[in-house]
Amino acid sequence: MLRLLTGSDDFLLADGTVGLSVSFAACEPRFEPGVTPQQTTTPEWLTFSEAADEAGISRLYGGIHFNKGDRFGRDLGRLVGASVHDRVQYYLTGAIPEPDAFSLTLAALTTLAVRPRV
Repeated sequence: MLRLLTGSDDFLLADGTVGLSVSFAACEPRFEPGVTPQQTTTPEWLTFSEAADEAGISRLYGGIHFNKGDRFGRDLGRLVGASVHDRVQYYLTGAIPEPDAFSLTLAALTTLAVRPRV
């Protein structure tokens, strides 16, 4: 969604800075107080895709998701983002959009889900 709105995958801040980072102090209490991270950690991302990929990977490491679920979730997120972008453009311009990939995928999945098993 952010790539579609900005026209670029790059994190480009208003002041012209490329990339985004955030620092977490050693043993910062928002995680496991007094335990993690053991040293100051500063993740940084140059692109929206890098941030999304790292967010997905963190959920794998944390045992929250499994590999296929992570990959499917990111793919689905891109489809939903494209669909939302198209809908917003419709409201802004009044142009009737072509059916987007998300709508077509959802229609196909719905058809498969309700089809009787043989």
